Amino acid sequence: MEKEKLLNQISFKQESPKPKIFQYEGERIAIRLEPPFLRYLDSIAREYSLKTNALVFFLKQKNESKNFSSYLRSFLMAEAERRLLLSKASEYSDKFDFFMKTAPMPGLLLSENQTILHANNAFYRWSSLKDQMIREKSFTDFFYIKNRNFSIVESINRAKFGHQEQFEIDITFSTNDNIKLEAKALFCAYTDTAEKEVSFVVWFKTSYTERPPRIIKISRKQST
Repeated sequence: MEKEKLLNQISFKQESPKPKIFQYEGERIAIRLEPPFLRYLDSIAREYSLKTNALVFFLKQKNESKNFSSYLRSFLMAEAERRLLLSKASEYSDKFDFFMKTAPMPGLLLSENQTILHANNAFYRWSSLKDQMIREKSFTDFFYIKNRNFSIVESINRAKFGHQEQFEIDITFSTNDNIKLEAKALFCAYTDTAEKEVSFVVWFKTSYTERPPRIIKISRKQST
């Protein structure tokens, strides 16, 4: 009965899709999106310090689907989920987001079902992957997991029900340059205030660097 009351309070008037033309660097991009999506697109552009036209042009370059408007809806929903998880991560969410971006250790933000929502700059440098290659993909699409005491699914369930706050797994990964990387991945779980959802920040413990330092030996010339 209580649920029925709550459902009856929902009042939503659907706004029909509106045509919109964006121009950037001489290119015209026509889309049809519902006004809430268009407003959120403006909000995301401001977050990335871009004009909306520039953001749309950038996304158009990354789009591989036949329906660009559908691609934009998926992108915006993924961004909304990322924002929601960041807001739940800490009451100091802005500081948390800043820390995630600037941390020297490679890191990922995962949803409960292991969907990759966000990666920091150190991760991209370490893995040589690009953002559009991993966003909204599964963690296990890229990393081979070596199980220890529990599988990753069992470990996530243990974290979900409060049996552990973090766990470590061994992973291997092959880069675009066919370099095999091995690392320990530390999953750190956190839940929202109602403790209904669990999400993970994953830190990769690795000593791998992009390129070994060049060592130059200088020898003193002997005088004759």
